[in-house]
Amino acid sequence: MLLRATVLLLVILNLGVAAWWALRDAPADPVPVASVDAPTLTLLDADADTVASAPMPLVEDFDETDPAALEGDDAADAPPTRCVALGPFADAAAREAARMGLADDGIRAVAREVAVAPRGWRVWLPPRPDRAAADAEAARLRAAGIEEQYVIADGDDANGIALGRFDSEAPARARVEALRAAGFAAQAEALGGSSQPWLDARIDAATADAALRARTGAPRAEPGGCDAAQDAG
Repeated sequence: MLLRATVLLLVILNLGVAAWWALRDAPADPVPVASVDAPTLTLLDADADTVASAPMPLVEDFDETDPAALEGDDAADAPPTRCVALGPFADAAAREAARMGLADDGIRAVAREVAVAPRGWRVWLPPRPDRAAADAEAARLRAAGIEEQYVIADGDDANGIALGRFDSEAPARARVEALRAAGFAAQAEALGGSSQPWLDARIDAATADAALRARTGAPRAEPGGCDAAQDAG
């Protein structure tokens, strides 16, 4: 029985193989592979290899110039200086003469005006043509009840009429308004208000103030603020 079963199994297997071989598809034609040209490697010549192999220069190899050397030694050799204010001069002409003298010595000076606060204010009537006219005006003032007044006897303001002196402008203006309301053309005027001419200069620190005053004729030599004035000029 076992032998018969074995033979039968072999027959069945052979029949199966024969059927597969008869029914299989024909093999497909092979697909040709396109030929691709591979890139070629181009070698550099010997000189190019030499250039390529040359070492790059380092940053330290470049010539660097010290910025301080470009500026020179003038700043280091310059003597120390100081700023001085000279004045007050009698007038602008005296200041200009002093400025020119300093310029001859190679010193640049800048003119400056210093305001001087008035010592006070006065109220008055300007001078009349003569003393008789001034006396007549004074009589009119007294008739109007204005007793605080007198005729100026001499000087540049002779025959004028003084009507009061005040410490500040406000009361002087109020006095003028009252007098004008009474019919008198009074005026208010500052006393001593003006400006003084000064010079600001930068000089050698070793220069003595006494020598500077003698050179310029300035009554005083004081520490000044010439930096801002000369920079602006």
